[in-house]
Amino acid sequence: MKLSLIYTLLLTSITISAYGESTPLNLSPVPLYLNGNVDPNIMLTLDDSGSMQMEIMPLETEAPLIGGDYDASKYKFSHYLFPVSSKIYPVNFRRVLSFSDEINSIRSRSVSHNKIYYDPKRRYRPWLKADGSAMPQANVDCAPHDPVFTEDTTYRNDRCRPLNRENNQKADWHINNGTEELSRHNSSSRRWFWPAFYYNYRGGDSKDDKHNPANYTKVEIRDSKTQYPRAATRTDCITSDSYCSYQEEIQNFANWYTYYRSRILLARAGIGRAFAEQGSNLRVGFASINHGIDPKTSTTVDGQASSGAVIDGVRPFSGENRTAFFDRLYHHDIPTKGTPLRLAMKAVGHYFERDDNQGPWSATPGEVNNAEQLSCRQNYHLLMTDGHWSGRESPNVGNTDGEAGQEITAVNNSQSYTYQPMAPYEDKYSDTLADVAMTFWKKD
Repeated sequence: MKLSLIYTLLLTSITISAYGESTPLNLSPVPLYLNGNVDPNIMLTLDDSGSMQMEIMPLETEAPLIGGDYDASKYKFSHYLFPVSSKIYPVNFRRVLSFSDEINSIRSRSVSHNKIYYDPKRRYRPWLKADGSAMPQANVDCAPHDPVFTEDTTYRNDRCRPLNRENNQKADWHINNGTEELSRHNSSSRRWFWPAFYYNYRGGDSKDDKHNPANYTKVEIRDSKTQYPRAATRTDCITSDSYCSYQEEIQNFANWYTYYRSRILLARAGIGRAFAEQGSNLRVGFASINHGIDPKTSTTVDGQASSGAVIDGVRPFSGENRTAFFDRLYHHDIPTKGTPLRLAMKAVGHYFERDDNQGPWSATPGEVNNAEQLSCRQNYHLLMTDGHWSGRESPNVGNTDGEAGQEITAVNNSQSYTYQPMAPYEDKYSDTLADVAMTFWKKD
């Protein structure tokens, strides 16, 4: 059997590398797996569950947005910090956290709690295109809700938000103090709010400090204020070494709003930047965890029926194929569905098991050919997700990381390997996400 290394990268915290500026690391610009002479296969699986639409992360920490003990029967999640447009996400729950001075609203708009909210210490760069060039700076006067959704629509609010003036908009406004629902207005309610602002936290590590509004200072980004704090990482602030100008600060906020505001925007930013920096010596495919999950829907990939997840089989990462990958990454719809990570992992594993001449081992995937299939080609699965798996359907693989594998012998018979259960891989649980990954790794 051909040697395939199926690795899984679980990005449960996607805030680490997706931002434009952070502490520099001395890392090789060439991934370790690209040092061979045979181009590896890489399948990217995107989490397209409904929670990826959210503008808050984490959601569960200390009783969602608030902390302390609360009555779950009275609490309703607020997933959004700005009124959302159905033109952008097919959302079912449109509760927007009110722009009030109660603690939920304050904490959710402070990076001290909401790790994906605007951080004035970071520089937010636009997404990268397939050719490595950057998308345009967000328009402060009309910042797109989504960078790839900029076409004209009937209503301005369906496509963008003015960040340099007061907004007046309908929403299902939500106020909750963690113990009772204080107010909830229907969609006919219109409110005025200033969109560009954040809270600085000045308290300690205790729960009482975190839940005391007095420990937060509100900073509004308005043209009436000409100077804003400048961190060393804010290399976009060139007006002064000691502060950022209003124009620089509002532009940075606009870039955050358009390119990083939600989990999916942030994920696309990081993934796009990582792949834009790669050369052409790899072959890349695209999958999503909810693709093909409906048993009534049949899909095919490169001439064969697919068990789900995989949308595009691997292709050389250049030219039209490279452009097509970025189009998938940036345009793929995010439905209000669950997180069937285990089934997606299994589907990708089955894809890499294909041995036909249009499959991932082929010299020209997707095309009929008679070229030799190279057993030394490596396969990698990058699974991006914002949380734990869900779904009742089991992958039915058992406790594979707790059981010995079959003997694998190298092509030249020079060495062999058999997986033996051991820490940190072995556990007593069955049908976990790790079990699915181990199923394919240890037998191939």
